[in-house]
Amino acid sequence: TLSPSDFPSSSPSLFPSIDPIESPSSKPSVYPSKSPTLFPTLLPSEYPSVPPTATCASLGYTNDPVFRYNKINAIDCEIVADLALCDKWDKYGRLPKVSCPSSCNYCHPERCKNEINFAFSAINKFGKVQKYDCNEIPNGYISC
Repeated sequence: TLSPSDFPSSSPSLFPSIDPIESPSSKPSVYPSKSPTLFPTLLPSEYPSVPPTATCASLGYTNDPVFRYNKINAIDCEIVADLALCDKWDKYGRLPKVSCPSSCNYCHPERCKNEINFAFSAINKFGKVQKYDCNEIPNGYISC
């Protein structure tokens, strides 16, 4: 057998040694092995390495398909989120994240909680001002 050299080589060997040493090297190899391990793990790990992230959509919250910011046809829920309008009230008194929970990632269970003192006024089809509480919205005049 050849004796080891006094200095390390400038590049790694292309082939494994015919007579390997008993202890592993302190540095990892540069290239992956060409053959798989002889002893793979028999069972999957007990826990995932990273817990899955729940989204509002995965929890069942959906966007209102007819909602449009300031009733402008081009500004639906996806555009609202892209333009960072989720927390900006529109001119009709609507907070977009309530109508667009999936796009705005606003999935709080109490988001539609009825507040006793809340009332919203709108002009009905007869031209008269009418007040609505949370239980009466959405309706033909006000959508969420």
